[in-house]
Amino acid sequence: MPPQAGDPAFVALRQGYIGRLPERLTLLTRLWNELGPGCWEGERVAQLHAQAHRLAGSGATFGFGELSTAARALERRLQPFLDAAPSAAAYTQIAEAYAELCACLMRAAEPEILCSASPPVGAETLGTAWQHGAQKRGARAPERLIVLVEAAGQAADLGGQLEARGYRLVVTSSLQGLRSKLDIQAIEALIVMAAEPWHEQFDSAALARLREQRALPMIWVSPDGSFAARLAAVRAGCDAYLVAPLDHGQLLATLEQLTGAIPTEPFRVLIVDDEAELAQGYALMLQAAGMIADVVTEPTQVLAAIAAVPPDLLLLDMHMPSCTGLELAAVIRQHSAFVGLPIMFLSAETDPLRRHQALHLGADDFLAKPITAERLIEAVGARAARARQMRAVMVRDSLTGLLNHATTKSHLERELARARRESRPLTVALIDLDHFKLVNDTYGHATGDQVLRRLAWLLQQRLRASDSVGRYGGEEFAVVLPGTSAAAAQRLLDDIRVAFAAIPHAAERQAFHVTLSCGLASYPEYAEPGALLEAADATLYRAKQAGRNQVLVAQSDEACNPAAALVAC
Repeated sequence: MPPQAGDPAFVALRQGYIGRLPERLTLLTRLWNELGPGCWEGERVAQLHAQAHRLAGSGATFGFGELSTAARALERRLQPFLDAAPSAAAYTQIAEAYAELCACLMRAAEPEILCSASPPVGAETLGTAWQHGAQKRGARAPERLIVLVEAAGQAADLGGQLEARGYRLVVTSSLQGLRSKLDIQAIEALIVMAAEPWHEQFDSAALARLREQRALPMIWVSPDGSFAARLAAVRAGCDAYLVAPLDHGQLLATLEQLTGAIPTEPFRVLIVDDEAELAQGYALMLQAAGMIADVVTEPTQVLAAIAAVPPDLLLLDMHMPSCTGLELAAVIRQHSAFVGLPIMFLSAETDPLRRHQALHLGADDFLAKPITAERLIEAVGARAARARQMRAVMVRDSLTGLLNHATTKSHLERELARARRESRPLTVALIDLDHFKLVNDTYGHATGDQVLRRLAWLLQQRLRASDSVGRYGGEEFAVVLPGTSAAAAQRLLDDIRVAFAAIPHAAERQAFHVTLSCGLASYPEYAEPGALLEAADATLYRAKQAGRNQVLVAQSDEACNPAAALVAC
């Protein structure tokens, strides 16, 4: 549920904000009384300007739109006179803006106003565009039904592969009458295979009606990879466009992504703002949309917070007393590990030069305070999604979509450090496919790649979002299981072993099965990343030597065996 006017958490934040308004009014009054046409002192003007700037950015967020408007007016009146005294006419205008702001502050702080004031702009209509997993498409239909529209028998062996992934395939040559035959709410996705981009036999009008009734994920498959064909697909609302001849592995991976069959972690946002209530208000908005939002009010703590739990995006205030947003962005960009971290400034700043400086320092976007919940969610979600896609290209294996070797080791180091801090167990698993060289030699490397993808999908389905799964090299996979003992990991990996051995693989209509072996090592028995990996590798070698197709746990004296590198496939 989005944060409503009666939401206890939001009410507490709003009351805290209102409770501080008298202090702000007192400060404004003191600063104003110390100024005058004949005693225009730069430091006090700057402080008055800063207070107006803060109120302009925060008032509407907590339901006081007129307060933001009045504060913005005073801020703009003061801006030209930060370094020079105003004329008599300008001073009169500034005084009028100051008086209006004080009146708005007093109205906002009255108890009866607290009861009747409207909720923050947009808080009652938070969109769901950035909710994740099953929430994104609504509750998953029990059948996981896929409709395949094709007329040329191109999907002869696709049905079996979809069924192995838990889908049920319905093939039709036309969408005519489809709505009367099937429960449209049960359809997970639509796959259209066409000899041409938009063949008349597929009844584009029926397709449009179907998508109007329910926003189905749609994948278009065509031999035409031209720009015109792709543009037509985009205009028709396609979510993905694949070029024939079809790579079934790519199709299945795309389908899993669009239907949310593989759970995705919610976006994590770090909000940096010295106004605690305002920052918590933004956090509630993002959390209502399914994101994880953490708040830091002290800029000196930001680097530690980023290192401890890397966010997908940093939402940064421009004006903070101890360290400005521009200065903080510059410090963050000095660290090579944080160069790719998206930074969005959220500020009431209106000076184009200051905004340009923010972009020059590596900011990705600039949002103006006050901001509606919808605009905040939309902007943060779009930028975080794009950043995650870009990061995936750099840190993930192109064949399986799992973490690559270097990133897997990095995740292990991070999770091991957390396990030490929290005194929790952690287990590392190294998995190797048995006789995989024989699979490649017998059925070809394309089939071997499909086997690797299927193991990757199985691991993603059976493991938690908090677990790290990587392709460690060749046919070897690594899994990091935080908070998991060796015994629990052995039960889990043995279930995966049995499930994978039961999956039929096909090459030229010939079915075959592949098994796996696994070695486990745990913290605190092994206290360093290298020791964990060496022990797991030696245990994997022992599982191979003992006959393969089994999961073993490292013994207390398990050490790296140089012969492990020579294990036959």
